[in-house]
Amino acid sequence: MVRLGKQSVQHFAAFFLIGLLCCIHFDKLNYIVVINDEFGYWGTAVSIAGYDWKELLNETPYYSWGYSIWLIPIILLFRTPELWYKAAIVLNIVFLCVSYCFCYRVGRILFANVSSGLVAIVSLITIIYPANIVYAQEAWSETLSCMLMWGITYFIVRMDEKFSWKLFFGTIFLLGYMYVVHNRNIGIVAVGFLCLFAILHKHGKSLLWVALVAVFLGVCYFLYEGAKRLQVANLLGDSSISSINSVGLDWETISGYLLRLTDHIGLFMGSLGGKFI
Repeated sequence: MVRLGKQSVQHFAAFFLIGLLCCIHFDKLNYIVVINDEFGYWGTAVSIAGYDWKELLNETPYYSWGYSIWLIPIILLFRTPELWYKAAIVLNIVFLCVSYCFCYRVGRILFANVSSGLVAIVSLITIIYPANIVYAQEAWSETLSCMLMWGITYFIVRMDEKFSWKLFFGTIFLLGYMYVVHNRNIGIVAVGFLCLFAILHKHGKSLLWVALVAVFLGVCYFLYEGAKRLQVANLLGDSSISSINSVGLDWETISGYLLRLTDHIGLFMGSLGGKFI
């Protein structure tokens, strides 16, 4: 008979609670709720899986394919859209459970003197933050972004203790993929790049790697832009509405953000203050 240790029981209890909270309305979760976002992700996945939704996608803003690739196996495995959607909710639960594991490991590293039970409780509370539970009941990229953020954090904290090239390149991959999941994650990509710079400096590694990382992320960006153009042309019909949600590192986008920042500097400082607290 297999005997579970105390920590295993804690983790299984956390997984159970995460799943329970996300499945409270499971019987009602059968269809798209956030029309533009969810349909954009599903439309790309469905098209790659062999269905023709082009006429509908011509009326849909652009959404990246980073989350859509997770939906393709679901579409191929299950027969009906209702089952597709329920399977995507289960996938969200998996993302949150993995996020909990990363969060717990980060806590154990940073607070080694704190009991594992307390770290587990704090990690669980962090992951079942109400917004996460709400987002997990919709088939879009929010929980995937959460998991990637915690994965990157775990890799960086591990490298802060002991440098590892495997974790270093793993972090670069996750940072690049996180941008592919959603363009707004570029802020996390930038912070992650600075963290890698600090880690290289701390462990006495050649700062030439910083330039190589920058080049790699730059190449990934241009490859992504090329894939985006193909997606817009072939799946979205290059329609005028497909450009509404299509942003990048072009001057128009950057200047637009800077202009809004100067117009709403009070709100920006208030937001920073809230995050600091």
